[in-house]
Amino acid sequence: GSQRELLNLSQQDYANRIEELNQSLKEAWASDQKVKALKIVIQCSKLLSDTSVIQFYPSKFVLITDILDTFGRLVYDRIWTMCSDPRPLPESFTVDDVNDTAKETCLNWFFKIASIRELLPRFYVEAAILKCNRFLNK
Repeated sequence: GSQRELLNLSQQDYANRIEELNQSLKEAWASDQKVKALKIVIQCSKLLSDTSVIQFYPSKFVLITDILDTFGRLVYDRIWTMCSDPRPLPESFTVDDVNDTAKETCLNWFFKIASIRELLPRFYVEAAILKCNRFLNK
């Protein structure tokens, strides 16, 4: 759904629509459609710039940041899994323990996000995967 479509919804309808987007994100990720998942997250983060219905903005913020958290966790888990091949990565790993494939994948995520033109979505999506920086830097 577009931003215009969401403007005329009640708070409950809006919450339901955001939950549908969250499910779409998880389904896209599970079906290996990473670009679609990223587009959903970008679309959701763009919604945070709309303050026209200020009375339920706090609820909207929580719902959308939950989607961003989900996305960040999915990206982190994917890179973690790449590092665990052939042996599991220790919890207290360093960047030296991370294999080149995982580092490259992690960098690719940061580069994809850096190419988002609008500042607010780029800020929120990059903040969502900030934990992944651990795979790249000490």
